[in-house]
Amino acid sequence: MNTEFDKALYQQLKENNDNVSVLDFGCGLNKFSNAIGIDMFPHKGVDVVVNLDNHPYPFQDNTFDLIICNHIIEHLIDIPKTMEEIYRMLRPDGMVIIRTPYFTHEGSFRDPTHRWHLTLRSMDYFVIGKDRDTKWNSFFEKVEERLFFGGEFFNPGRAIVKWSKRIYEKYFCHIFPGYYILGAAC
Repeated sequence: MNTEFDKALYQQLKENNDNVSVLDFGCGLNKFSNAIGIDMFPHKGVDVVVNLDNHPYPFQDNTFDLIICNHIIEHLIDIPKTMEEIYRMLRPDGMVIIRTPYFTHEGSFRDPTHRWHLTLRSMDYFVIGKDRDTKWNSFFEKVEERLFFGGEFFNPGRAIVKWSKRIYEKYFCHIFPGYYILGAAC
């Protein structure tokens, strides 16, 4: 899933560095161009085949400027350990993009290989400065967070999320369900 957001971020990184190193984590059949693709299955275009539930991953520390995780994180056994590994593989000032189904979208539950159903605030667990009690280290600084609602022309959920993510998730997420979450962090 090469989206305009990914391409724009890649171009922004390329302005500062001609040799941008990209990892498409769980790339499947749709590897991001100019990326190293890692996946559990030997699809066409996959460069490294490993079990993504086994850590550490076969890359050195500080290897990548950009790591793209499209609809993979919800499949993995240990999200905290995976996020530690992603952080380890990122270069200083590197970026990670994570897309995952939103927990109220029927697609989140339709796929029996999804182990986790995530909310807008699920990844806050790994964001520096969030007020919470956790044994895990905070690594990331949130750069972008969006909830996509699919193709409906009019969906009041969009306006409610802009107003307050917390109120949307507490009162309206099941009435106006989201489709997927995009998060970017460095």
